[in-house]
Amino acid sequence: MPFKVKLVDGPLLEVPDVLPVDIVKFERRFNVSADAFNTDPRFEWSLFVAHCALQRTMNGQIPQDFDAFLERLETAEGELESGKGEEPAGSVASSPASPVQPE
Repeated sequence: MPFKVKLVDGPLLEVPDVLPVDIVKFERRFNVSADAFNTDPRFEWSLFVAHCALQRTMNGQIPQDFDAFLERLETAEGELESGKGEEPAGSVASSPASPVQPE
């Protein structure tokens, strides 16, 4: 299932494929290798990469600041997908009535 997010003031958005630029931004932000995505996945990491991919493709419709994006986030579900053979993350699921938990 593709990774999708819904912001409190917007529609459900399907996160585009993760590209190498998104992975590099992740590595720089968290000072860990992309391999950590598979060995020690964290929900924040998935959301950060989703934020990067959405910001890259949504022409200014996504807040530039990651924390501002988190504050507007209502739900997140699915699994991140890579466009270049990387395996960036595990899957997560949520609903408005329940807290988001990594699987």
